[in-house]
Amino acid sequence: MWVAAILAIIAGVVSAAGALYQGQQTKKAANYQANANAALNKMNADTAQQQAAFDAEQTRLKNKRMLGAQRAAYSASGLDPDSGSALEVQQDSATEGELEALTAIYTGRSSANASNARARFGLVQAKMEGNAAVTGSYISAGGSLL
Repeated sequence: MWVAAILAIIAGVVSAAGALYQGQQTKKAANYQANANAALNKMNADTAQQQAAFDAEQTRLKNKRMLGAQRAAYSASGLDPDSGSALEVQQDSATEGELEALTAIYTGRSSANASNARARFGLVQAKMEGNAAVTGSYISAGGSLL
């Protein structure tokens, strides 16, 4: 009779220990996954910023070539590229080109900010999930001991 009671107590303790261990391992797994995702999102953010800078530079170079072609066309047709409507067209073209470059930078920053936000959210979510797993394991362990 005592043997059965002792075995029941041992089974309860082992079950409780297993529940606690499972909760801790679930927390570790959630934290590991969150950290991996955060690192990936950080890399995506950095890549988005680099791509935006590259796109902006390419846009500026394209705009510079276009402005050069405009000046050459005005000069070839006998117009003074440094005055009047020819100058105004070039100024408008330069403004539009810079706006395109700034739009590329803004788009890249927006994408980077979104990736960074996903990283932060993932870490918070993993912490909450891990804490919930640990709490659940305490409850399960308590139930096993009872």
